[in-house]
Amino acid sequence: FLLAAPALLCAWDGLRRVPELLQEAVEEARRSVGLKQWKTQHALWTASTHWATPYAVQLGLMLMICVFFANVEIFTRIILPCPLFFWHLAALIDDDSSLGRGVLFIHCVFFFVGTILFVNFLPWT
Repeated sequence: FLLAAPALLCAWDGLRRVPELLQEAVEEARRSVGLKQWKTQHALWTASTHWATPYAVQLGLMLMICVFFANVEIFTRIILPCPLFFWHLAALIDDDSSLGRGVLFIHCVFFFVGTILFVNFLPWT
C-alpha cells in the first residue's frame, strides 16, 4: 500500500482538478458565443469535447477498478497508459511549492531505491 499511495493520491488529485479545466473551457466558450445565444447544450458539448474529458474518464475508471476490485500492487502498472496522470505530475513538479518538491523527491527516491532492489532480485513493483 505504501508504494502505491503516492500514485493513488496523485491520480485522485488529477481527477479532482479536471472539473476546473472543464469550467474554464465552458466559460471561454460562453464568452466567445455570447450570453444571449448560450444554452445548456453548448455547455454539455463544450465539456464533452474538451481534450481532458476522455483522459479523465479513463483515469477515473482505472482508479475505481484498482481501488475496489484489483490488487493494489498492479495500480502503478495500470496507471501508466493514462496521459492525464503524467500531465498532472508534470504540473505538480513545475509548480514551485512544497508539494511539487515532495513529488519530485518521491520519484527520485523510487528511481534509485527501486533500481537497487530490482538488480538484487528483491520485490519492488
